Amino acid sequence: MAVGKFSLPATISGGSGTYTTTLRQYTTSGTWTKPSGLLFIEVLLVGGGGGGGSGARQATTLSIRGGGGAGAAGFVYYIINAADLGSTVTYTVGAGGTGSAARTVDNSSGTAGGGGGNSFLTGFIAAVGGLQSNVSTSSGDNNGAAFGTANFYRVRSSYQYRSETGSSAGPGSSSLVPNITSSSSSIFWVSGGGSGAGLAANTSTVYSGGAGARIVNRSGTLNTLPAAGSAGGGAGANGVDNWNDLFYSPAMLSLAASLKVGSSGAGGGSGHTVAGGNGGNGGIYGGGGGGGGASRNGYNSGAGGNGGNGCIIIVEHTLS
Repeated sequence: MAVGKFSLPATISGGSGTYTTTLRQYTTSGTWTKPSGLLFIEVLLVGGGGGGGSGARQATTLSIRGGGGAGAAGFVYYIINAADLGSTVTYTVGAGGTGSAARTVDNSSGTAGGGGGNSFLTGFIAAVGGLQSNVSTSSGDNNGAAFGTANFYRVRSSYQYRSETGSSAGPGSSSLVPNITSSSSSIFWVSGGGSGAGLAANTSTVYSGGAGARIVNRSGTLNTLPAAGSAGGGAGANGVDNWNDLFYSPAMLSLAASLKVGSSGAGGGSGHTVAGGNGGNGGIYGGGGGGGGASRNGYNSGAGGNGGNGCIIIVEHTLS
């Protein structure tokens, strides 16, 4: 069997039988059935992204916050030997968290969105869903932000995941994913959604939201940056779908797996005499939702964006 960066072809005929790799991709929960002649499986799980928070809706005399951006999902890669698997294994695909609804009543604080669901093979491994955004309170200097940790395992190398985003009572903010292209790196960062923009007290100045996440694929290319919602109630752009293949194994790449990691949505701009902008939805799979922009009494705040749903990829290695 080839090792290192060299992958086995999909089918090999030999004296002891035919070696085959078969790709399975799932976006809904169900039951996996163990095929005849199975040697082992490779599994990549992506949880659901968290839902973004809504912006606050408060009086002009208050400094108020936009909604927090939500955490992107965790990722897990693992190999399971056939002997450790039963004839069937149930699996669950985590749903993206729901973004918090716009505030439609005066003097309302923003609220947190929902957390993303876990993706897992029952009895084996799980990829945690992205954390929900923190609550956007009525006043103060710092916007709530999602800070979460999960683990990404690639064979025996352990990686740490963290989502981070945040803003002051002015512009929204977001963070850039470092250009990490080597699976030998011990730590990598994945951004959550951009936060919604806030409003300073006793001023009509409005701000743009935080941009969405950028993530790098195996070739070292960054996705197009999901644009921040413009000042004056612009909506944050949705995250990019199916972008990152950095976490794929050689077998998954050679079999042209089509389900990839999505980037997180951008935050909405704040509004003074208009509604706050909605946060962008997280991309599939696993992107976090952006936060909604803040607004003044008489105008709705921006809603948080929904998190992207999770997925599961399995490669069956059989000899028959």
